[in-house]
Amino acid sequence: MISAQNHLQRLSGSNRLFVSLKSNWVQARLFLQRVFASALFITFPFFYSVATVPETSNNVNATYSNACSQTVDVVDVFLLIPLNSDDITTPSSSRFVNYYAGILLGLDLLEDEGISVNLTVFDIEERGVDMQCILKEIEEKKPDLVIGPYQKEEIRQVAAVCKEQKIPVVSPWHTSSRLVCDNPYFMQMKPNLREHFQRLAESATAEFEKGEVAIIGVQSAEFANWVDYFQKKATEISGKENFFTPYTVPSDSLLKGPTAFFQFFKKNKAKAVLLPYYAYKDENLVYQALKRLSSEKGENQLAVFGMPILYESEKIEFDQYHTLMMRVVMSDFIDDRNLDIREFRRKYLDRFGEIPSNEAVKGYDLILFLGRNLHSFRDAFPGNVIGHPVSFIQSTYDLRESVSEEGLPDDDTSQFDFYENKHLEIIEFVNKRWQRK
Repeated sequence: MISAQNHLQRLSGSNRLFVSLKSNWVQARLFLQRVFASALFITFPFFYSVATVPETSNNVNATYSNACSQTVDVVDVFLLIPLNSDDITTPSSSRFVNYYAGILLGLDLLEDEGISVNLTVFDIEERGVDMQCILKEIEEKKPDLVIGPYQKEEIRQVAAVCKEQKIPVVSPWHTSSRLVCDNPYFMQMKPNLREHFQRLAESATAEFEKGEVAIIGVQSAEFANWVDYFQKKATEISGKENFFTPYTVPSDSLLKGPTAFFQFFKKNKAKAVLLPYYAYKDENLVYQALKRLSSEKGENQLAVFGMPILYESEKIEFDQYHTLMMRVVMSDFIDDRNLDIREFRRKYLDRFGEIPSNEAVKGYDLILFLGRNLHSFRDAFPGNVIGHPVSFIQSTYDLRESVSEEGLPDDDTSQFDFYENKHLEIIEFVNKRWQRK
């Protein structure tokens, strides 16, 4: 075993990190240098983290601090993020490099506000990284907060250690109600699937009457369970049973057409349909269903409610957004007309020489939310922010107590399993652009 000091210098200059770069290696290397050099050279002095790692490990443990003096009350944060610094070929388009760069811009603003953050970064996708070593360092260093990691099994491991050490841990990327049970230190920043479905049910029942909205899909046990859940929620909201009309189609009819929904439009007076599909494995099914609906509806006005895949898929065509009057449930949405968004992009471009992705804005918002609340509440975070939603340039955080599907029964309101951001909103396609409904 050896004690390895901060290796951030290697991130900003070592050829070892770029052995797999192809024709764009110069641009890729320069961008990574800008991102990681920004983390190293903004302010002095720095708090160097010492990690104990196996001699064969290439673990990168990079520490950045915006503190101007070690006498300042500093918030210690560990960030476990899959930067993939060994193999990345296009860092300017990397989801997680953009996320990390957004965090760095957020740290600048926190420093201006007098909030000092000591950020230790672990690239958990680099070759040789040992999660057990990271878990050991969490136990030994006891940071004020841990962000990440990404893989679900690693989230469970980190959450278990943080629960034992009473360290708040934030999961920014996954939406699940099965990751943890009985862990009041775990915060999930994306609402789970049930929350998305409930928000869709609320929106549909508010806009339409019973019998006017159909839930459409391919026959399966999973689809039947979805229908049952939507019907249950609609009854709770509206007081009316069987609010939705289920309608199934053979999967091959979506591909062959052109009459997949002939009987549907002949027998139903539906004004809207709800597509409950959310996974990218179903992206082609969703696309084909939208294609058939838009071509077969004729002169009928038809609204489509759906999951974020409707907004994020590159297969869906502009005409489908327009003709099907889409409504999509989203946990965060960037309005390009927002002046704060435009200012963020300008700052990002000035700092890193690249146009930011939406992930950069998410990282920026998250570190502001966490940094400010940790600075204000310390050990009382997140309990003191429950029921106090706060919005940033893209994201809104509304932390609430939540119950795991594998934990307490839904009717047990005396306890909870973890904290979850419950904020969801509906966006719609109007006047050739997406906007909040």
